[in-house]
Amino acid sequence: MIDDTDGVDEEGEFKAWELREMKRLKRARDKANMREEQAKDTARRRALTDAEREAEDAILVQEGVRKDGDKIIKRANKGMFYMDDDAMEGSSDVRLREAEGETQDDRLRAMERAIRKSRDADRAQAQGKRSRRETRDV
Repeated sequence: MIDDTDGVDEEGEFKAWELREMKRLKRARDKANMREEQAKDTARRRALTDAEREAEDAILVQEGVRKDGDKIIKRANKGMFYMDDDAMEGSSDVRLREAEGETQDDRLRAMERAIRKSRDADRAQAQGKRSRRETRDV
């Protein structure tokens, strides 16, 4: 059997382990404290009225703690993928485009809704029925 205890500083290793364990316990305690603080803050904000919550959000935006419109924006990254030399020339520069604007998916959905609405009205008219809009107005 191989002896792997050559030159082992048992006391030094124990102190290193003790230090690692103390750091782990501190991280766990800090994490638990942070969860508790977040739960208290969530409960406090739920008790606020909408106006109070909006006022508090405005203050946080001013202080720079929270970004205005703190939402996840899909496909808003204008990273290295778009940074070819030819993409950076002229008015077609992708860095100048609006990231928060309407996407092509949004435009397609709006067109589909308009087409369905028109199609349904045409079918109702062909069957001699009133469309939903006509029955609502009556």
